[in-house]
Amino acid sequence: AQGVFFGEIAVIGQIPRVASVLAQDDCVLFSLSVDAFCEILTQHLEMAMFIESVGEMRMKEDLELFEESEKEKRVS
Repeated sequence: AQGVFFGEIAVIGQIPRVASVLAQDDCVLFSLSVDAFCEILTQHLEMAMFIESVGEMRMKEDLELFEESEKEKRVS
């Protein structure tokens, strides 16, 4: 959807990317360098807090999916 972002977890956590993205429609993407991303976040604290909360939510969802998958493996 318009305004959606991805890749923030890898940048913030300085880890390899944890997501893949597939667009259903034509779209325009913007890529930021790590330095530009960090500069934006230091200048716009509300945006930094929003991105941090989205990252935390995504990591929580990933952990829940992982735990569910592990539970299913033990049951099988």
